[in-house]
Amino acid sequence: MMNYPDGMANNQVRRIFFSLVIVSLCGCAATVTFVDRTDGHEYIGKSGGTGRAEGELSALIEGSTYTGHWIYTANGGGYSLATGAAFSGRASAFGSASAVNIFAQGNGLINIRSDTGQFMRCVFNFNGMSNTGIGECQRNDGREYDLRIKR
Repeated sequence: MMNYPDGMANNQVRRIFFSLVIVSLCGCAATVTFVDRTDGHEYIGKSGGTGRAEGELSALIEGSTYTGHWIYTANGGGYSLATGAAFSGRASAFGSASAVNIFAQGNGLINIRSDTGQFMRCVFNFNGMSNTGIGECQRNDGREYDLRIKR
């Protein structure tokens, strides 16, 4: 029978959890694509590090530079990471298990303004497991865009 020091399983769960947190907070930038619904033209933007729940965004749309902010709120969905160990002897069994739940999806908002005074508001859903999101944008002149996000 193997004996682990008290808390060994919990320490393993903590190490795995913090490793996942560090990977998810890597600060990787996201590519944001705006697809004009009237003519299908695609315009590319970049976000700052996405390891936080908010940040900066810039995009070049129809020759104008747009800059502003995005914010994201995790609101459900997720996955669990469980680890455990069970030991058995001839007449006895010992066990231990722990679980960690990490949210994997949520909603976001983007507000950006162009250097020429135009304003755009976007709403989106994002899935942290696939590192992708989709949404819609509307400019203050009524023009609409589909939104794709890839981290």
